[in-house]
Amino acid sequence: MHVSCPPTSATYGVNVTGASNTAIDLTIQTPDGPMGLHVRKPAGDGPFPVVVFFHHGPGLDVGSKQAMQWIADAGYYVVSHDRYHRHGEWLVWDMSPNPTQGSGSTDLARMFEILLGTDDGMVASDLGATLSYMESEPAASTGPMGCIGYCIGARSVLPTIVGDPDRFTVGQPLIDATNALTPRGLAEIHDGANHGFGVPGHAYHNAAADRSYASAFAMFDSALRS
Repeated sequence: MHVSCPPTSATYGVNVTGASNTAIDLTIQTPDGPMGLHVRKPAGDGPFPVVVFFHHGPGLDVGSKQAMQWIADAGYYVVSHDRYHRHGEWLVWDMSPNPTQGSGSTDLARMFEILLGTDDGMVASDLGATLSYMESEPAASTGPMGCIGYCIGARSVLPTIVGDPDRFTVGQPLIDATNALTPRGLAEIHDGANHGFGVPGHAYHNAAADRSYASAFAMFDSALRS
């Protein structure tokens, strides 16, 4: 399977329907206040297998939404929660060589302060609120789920599949470093790829991303469609 970096004409917003999927922005309540969800799902009623998308450190940027679109195009209901909602609504930092936002040292210092201050317990609580919402979503399958994560989001994949293995039967962390995995896991090193290789943008690496998404889709198809 070849997954290149195709252009997108979608305008990201509420209930924006493209050629093959729909984008939805909504807000749910959590123990720590309101939290945004961004959803990408195939066109149609479903139900579709669910993939939870843990966004990378700079936030749910346009490249992340494009990656969500690819996964939805493969037939999955993809949901990402706003990891930093305790500090603001959908905070995003531009990490490109010529940034248009978040380029000052103060902004970057704030990003890392927020990133490091959002601990695993907070993420687990937010995931719980997301899953509670999903129970009332008719387009989302009630069967096994998958998850995928990038950068700090990759860290969230591992405790998610370890902590709830009956629900999350498969997960794929995309990151430039990994610890030793159990026999259930497999680590692949992509020569020439850098941090952020899987998110469309300045650090995107076509070959590494192609292999990683092909691997993710194969695992999702095997675990979530059987």
